[in-house]
Amino acid sequence: AITHDLKEKKSNQVAIVHPSEAEDLCKCVNSIVQQFCSTSDGEKKCRSSKSRSLYNIQSLRDWYEDKGGEKTDMKFVVNLVDIDCYADETLRDLIDVLHQARCHLPIYLLISLSTTKHALPRLLSPSTRMKLEIHHKLMLPTAGKMLT
Repeated sequence: AITHDLKEKKSNQVAIVHPSEAEDLCKCVNSIVQQFCSTSDGEKKCRSSKSRSLYNIQSLRDWYEDKGGEKTDMKFVVNLVDIDCYADETLRDLIDVLHQARCHLPIYLLISLSTTKHALPRLLSPSTRMKLEIHHKLMLPTAGKMLT
């Protein structure tokens, strides 16, 4: 529902990453950039890296700059679904890559857990958590509370 609402605003580019796509960093970044660079009819909006067939953050940055860069109100929203099912190293490295990309791209993370918010300190080291700015927390009641 939140992802759908984000996609409704034309200036938002939304990529959804599921645990199956987060097996390794390369596969994860490729999935994110591919989603940002694909239109609804499947046409590619940015080019893959010349050195390999995979997309990377630089190809996204090049596309963003071609579209006007900071002059636009475009936002890139990465929805990391069920991060408690991601490989620890992949999650940490992905947050590092996206944190570094924020210098050149308006990237925002939407993080969801399939368990409780108390799992976050177990999943992310203090140094990784410090790279995240928490602007809003949306907490849904647990299934047990919903049933009573």
